[in-house]
Amino acid sequence: TTINIPKMETMEDAPFYGCTKLETINIPATVKTLTSTRFGYVGPETLNVIFEGEAAPTMTNTIIDPYQDNKIIVTIPVGGLNSYFGNEAAQGILTKEQLPSWLNGAELKVNGANTITYKVEGQEDQFAYIPSEETIGEKRMLTVEAPEGKELKEWNTKADGSGDSLNQDSILTSDVIVYPIFTEAAENIVQVTLYA
Repeated sequence: TTINIPKMETMEDAPFYGCTKLETINIPATVKTLTSTRFGYVGPETLNVIFEGEAAPTMTNTIIDPYQDNKIIVTIPVGGLNSYFGNEAAQGILTKEQLPSWLNGAELKVNGANTITYKVEGQEDQFAYIPSEETIGEKRMLTVEAPEGKELKEWNTKADGSGDSLNQDSILTSDVIVYPIFTEAAENIVQVTLYA
């Protein structure tokens, strides 16, 4: 079941509490205030909450409220990244801890952008939202420290380097996970010339 919220300005007091058949809620740009909406509480196994406006509404008390193992996916427009995050951090590389607190652990998707996720052994995953038709760019390309005697060769879609190579000039067509591929540092390569 999908609910398209009418053009109203305020939502409050858990309006969909116990709606276990509800799959999608579309929140129009006219909504300016959300108070204790508790989307997802005693709801379906998976709930999609879609914000249509680029200006984030004022949110107070619990907005997203996952119940037990239920999954909630929140979607915001790419033009509203700064507004929903409350700062410009969303324009660069992020960790889960930097996601807005009102998400309350829900998954975030950005309409009009693809996500690049950087997987580095021994480190927490980091990611960036790349607007469609834009390059990854230097600000959203993770800098990683290479192991001793190594240097970063490339970021690759396969951990063994057999996939696609990506750099700051790449344009994403879908969400992607990349891994750092290291090679011997140039100063460690010894050239040997043999004479007959």
